[in-house]
Amino acid sequence: MRISCLNPIIENNCEILILGTIPGEMSLDKQNYYANPKNHFWDFIYRILIPKWDLFQIIDNSISFEERYNLLLENKIALWDVVESCEREGSSDKKIKNEIINDFNSFFERHKNIKTVIFNGGNAKKYFNKYNSYKSFEEIEFYQVNSTSTLNPNNTFMILNEENNK
Repeated sequence: MRISCLNPIIENNCEILILGTIPGEMSLDKQNYYANPKNHFWDFIYRILIPKWDLFQIIDNSISFEERYNLLLENKIALWDVVESCEREGSSDKKIKNEIINDFNSFFERHKNIKTVIFNGGNAKKYFNKYNSYKSFEEIEFYQVNSTSTLNPNNTFMILNEENNK
């Protein structure tokens, strides 16, 4: 089945862009980024951007996606995906086939304030690198963080959270 990414969450003043690979099934169904409550993306974002956030308060449906997106935008952070569309069964990036990548040349030309790109996981970086050269975007710094997916065995937040809830 062919799936497509969501529209970017961005304003003209955004300086940081977080890139995932492509939304999972639940996010596509709900048409919201990181809608699967088992994904720790929003938990990380709230703890990073709101230092006084209760470490044991998990982000749940009591916080709307509009509020979540506003938190990013207030901090000049945009959100999008590397893969524009692909064929994939399920939500695993490992099952991506026949991918088409978003046009980052045009994107960065329209959004000149983006100075930092953060890949949410190695697959986002892998697909970006497969079709783009960092040399094309010399004024932008690129970083990769561990995937926030619970499918990631290196997700230390998940381990910390489980240990503290025993």
